[in-house]
Amino acid sequence: MTDSVREGMAMDDFIAAMNQQPFELIRGERIEKVPNAARHIVFIRLVRRLIEAFVDKLNLGYVFSEATYILPDSYDANWVKGSRIPDISFYAKVRLDEYIKADPDWGDKPFALVPDIAVEIVSPNDRYTEIGIKVDAYRKDGVRLVWIIDPQQEKVTVHRLAEEHPIVLTKEKTLSGEDVLPGFEVKISEIFAG
Repeated sequence: MTDSVREGMAMDDFIAAMNQQPFELIRGERIEKVPNAARHIVFIRLVRRLIEAFVDKLNLGYVFSEATYILPDSYDANWVKGSRIPDISFYAKVRLDEYIKADPDWGDKPFALVPDIAVEIVSPNDRYTEIGIKVDAYRKDGVRLVWIIDPQQEKVTVHRLAEEHPIVLTKEKTLSGEDVLPGFEVKISEIFAG
């Protein structure tokens, strides 16, 4: 009989390690977050502002840049078994408000709540397999909608939780919030106009 190793780490250790060097914990592997290049940062800001303008106008929820969320162990809320840092995340107002109300210590740790939408901006140094691993992790976590925005190829790939195959949108198409962010639409050409 072999001993099984518990995947993840204690919450206090996780927070201390994150303060030293941000990282994601995917399938038990610690993947350090490298600093973003200026062009990437500007693009994150642009896309976040597009989403946030719509969300704020209708009071639909919250939009964050590079906000860590964790996957606590089912039996131990002080054990982190996984973590992600989307470039942009959207949380529906009702879900995040309920989470905050239910956890008095919510502000002292990363969100223990999976976002409704996760957005990744592809950097020139990103590898296709790394992006695929992140998409798989988001979908496994239960993120309802994942947008992979590729400035180099000027396209957006949309991954839906309930569907196996992604949809690729080019400049003449429109990106929609679908049932996750109803009413949100932006032309792909507008995303890449700046």
